[in-house]
Amino acid sequence: MAAALSGVSPAVGAALAGIRGSIARFSSASAEVSRAAAHGAGEIGTDSATFSAKALAKLQQSSDPGASLERGLVDQKLASHELAANVRVIKTADEMMKSLMDILRPR
Repeated sequence: MAAALSGVSPAVGAALAGIRGSIARFSSASAEVSRAAAHGAGEIGTDSATFSAKALAKLQQSSDPGASLERGLVDQKLASHELAANVRVIKTADEMMKSLMDILRPR
């Protein structure tokens, strides 16, 4: 039984590490979206948001001209897919564990 269960634990450990990585990637992508939005806050666009001069100056001081809104949004989407995949690994490992316990249960 121990040999059968030994493959489940590393899978769960890898999935948990993947979840931590996905959360970090999403956080980083969110920060990039914020920086890109702050950088473009003074541009005239189709949105209806308005900023006071003081708020706009503060946003532009903290903005990153190299930040990309598109890249940040894509990275957020990728992070959400990575998270879903890692959660699915944990669910599958749980299902495997239940199946193994059913198979190995004395009758």
